[in-house]
Amino acid sequence: MPTVPGLPTFRGRRASASGFTFIELLVVTTILLILASAVMPLARVTVQRQKEMELRRYLREMRTAIDKFKDAADAGVIGAFDIKAGSEGPISRPWSKGSAWSTTRPAASSSSCGGFRSIR
Repeated sequence: MPTVPGLPTFRGRRASASGFTFIELLVVTTILLILASAVMPLARVTVQRQKEMELRRYLREMRTAIDKFKDAADAGVIGAFDIKAGSEGPISRPWSKGSAWSTTRPAASSSSCGGFRSIR
């Protein structure tokens, strides 16, 4: 290959020739892969923290609602603890004995009311 006076040559190639060698492309790709592998765990942690913050906010709302309910029940505004089991009237319960659905619902313990545990 003829050389142009004033332009340095590199392994038989002019320095002004455009393009990258295969090795240069491999090095850049490797560096990008290393950086991407470092960023992915950070992105997962960020998403996890956002979910945890949202769950904390919902938990705070639930606690506030429970506290307000208890305060209202203690003040006598709500007769929350006057309800007896079985006083809710005739309700259709497809999971009761003799029903075709009786095997689909797990048996509730005798201390539960409608599947919910008492707060006390």
